[in-house]
Amino acid sequence: MFYRPRQFTTNNTLTDAQGSWTINNAGSFQGWDVLLPPNGGKHGSVWQYDKATFINITLNRDARLAVVWRADPSKVPNWLKNNWSQQGTVRINNADRPVYTKNFLAGQTVQLGSVYDPGASQAQNLYTYLVLFGEKDGTPR
Repeated sequence: MFYRPRQFTTNNTLTDAQGSWTINNAGSFQGWDVLLPPNGGKHGSVWQYDKATFINITLNRDARLAVVWRADPSKVPNWLKNNWSQQGTVRINNADRPVYTKNFLAGQTVQLGSVYDPGASQAQNLYTYLVLFGEKDGTPR
């Protein structure tokens, strides 16, 4: 897992376990911090991709988090599409990717779900999502 402060920016190329990818248009998330979770290409199996909780994050201040869905947009898991607000798209590797946002309070532990709904086994690209961090008013941190 990699944390990149203020690096979600247009024309920036980032690298994770899967390889390199370019942010063609960061949109309203320009300058936000980005967390790159473990990715399917490196970890190979789906052992962790259908668990109720994939990542736990404890915040030290109020924040707005954004999840950039990089996999098939028709297969967004229920934890994300039912509990977060879709807020536009960003463009990564020349493809538009939906973004979901939600505000959280300082001290709160945020539990982010897996790529698949619990118990589901779907054949799809195992790209995990990106987690972006901004101030609670939506400005970069």
